[in-house]
This record gives sequence, C-alpha cells and structure tokens, in this order.
Amino acid sequence: MADEPESIDLAFMLLDRQLVDSDGRRCGKVDDLDIEGEPGGPATAVALVSGPEAWRAGTHGPIGWLLARVFSGDETAHVHVETIDSFGVEVRLKLPADALGLAHGEDRAGDFIRPIPGS
Repeated sequence: MADEPESIDLAFMLLDRQLVDSDGRRCGKVDDLDIEGEPGGPATAVALVSGPEAWRAGTHGPIGWLLARVFSGDETAHVHVETIDSFGVEVRLKLPADALGLAHGEDRAGDFIRPIPGS
C-alpha cells in the first residue's frame, strides 16, 4: 500500500524528552503536544507543551499536581514546532529558554535545592 501516508507515533518520539535550548541549557521536558485537525482528517502537531498545565491534565496524578504547584506555579510553555532545531534522545531548540517561556520550574527547584549543603 504505497499510496497510504506514512504513520508517525509522535507521542513515542517526543513525550518525556528533555528540552535543550540554544545555549545547551536543559529547560524542561515535553509533557504534551498541541495538535490541530478535524476528527478523521489529517492532523498536524503545532507545538510542544511543557509545564504544569500538562501535568495537571495528564496522568501524573497527585504527585504531578503537587510538583506543578510547588515548582512551576502556572507557567506552561507552548513551544511552536518552528523553534525545534532537532530531536532524538533530546529535543534541541533554536532559541534560549527565556525566549520560549521555559525553565521556570527548573529555576524554582534550583532556588529550593541550592541552599542545601552538598547539593
């Protein structure tokens, strides 16, 4: 069946992958995908979602909700596919984390962990 479009499992390829910005900074994980399309028709992934909005809606349960409240507040980033440089084991981005609204949770976690001796 050579005429059928190729099927790609985006969830397998992208979900839970580490996001790395243009400066090499780890700035979050892919928690969800924004997909546009009509039911039964073609679908297009338009953005990667990273942050607590996806944690609360996903399958992370009470631990995800707690981490979302403690470390990230309400900052959820929708990273448009045009800003992806490459993806594999990690998703490399073309822009710095700050320009994409990423790394809020990492910054807050660092503020909490940094004062601990030996951290």
